[in-house]
Amino acid sequence: MTVIAIAIAYGLVGDIIAATFTLGWPAVTFLTFSLLTWFIGYTIIYRDQLFARLLLFGIAVGFAELVSDHHAVVVTQTLVYAEGGGRILASPIYMPFSWCVLMVQLGYLTWWMTQRWGYALALIVIAVLGGINIPTYEWFAYHADFWFYKDALMLGEVTPYFVILGEVFLVTALPGILRLMARVPMWAVPLVGILQGAWIYLSTRLAYALVG
Repeated sequence: MTVIAIAIAYGLVGDIIAATFTLGWPAVTFLTFSLLTWFIGYTIIYRDQLFARLLLFGIAVGFAELVSDHHAVVVTQTLVYAEGGGRILASPIYMPFSWCVLMVQLGYLTWWMTQRWGYALALIVIAVLGGINIPTYEWFAYHADFWFYKDALMLGEVTPYFVILGEVFLVTALPGILRLMARVPMWAVPLVGILQGAWIYLSTRLAYALVG
């Protein structure tokens, strides 16, 4: 848990600095790859099999999520990324790796809570945390000039309601998905990540249909 707590604290401080000084895409790129390096280094040094699985899972989620990004940027045109830094499809280069970092953090927290509190309570807590986390992170992203949303119903003129609802849908699948991730052979872990990525797409589409 210590490695995750340090990563969360580091990311929060970085986001605050980036938002305060409007540092844009170079800041989020640096934060993303420094956190990813931290997790990879920890995994190699301690040979942590759970972290190895979470990294494989997370990178698969990140690249599968590019479909959701494309829909938001190109189809609904509600998501606008800052210029610069290069693109993978409609997303900044850092985005799939940022999702990997997020999945490692949320995944480990979900796994930790599930092992200690059971499936039902972990599900409730992670859903609440997901609903709280997104408006906070989107506020940082907006003021740091990472990205912004438009042409959608907003909370505080920054975070669309469909993004908050989609995040709740997204994280509620994590306890079950992670249970599957832990049971399959290592080679199949990316397939579970792709499954989670597909759920992200469906969650976003459903949330947009309900409150977009």
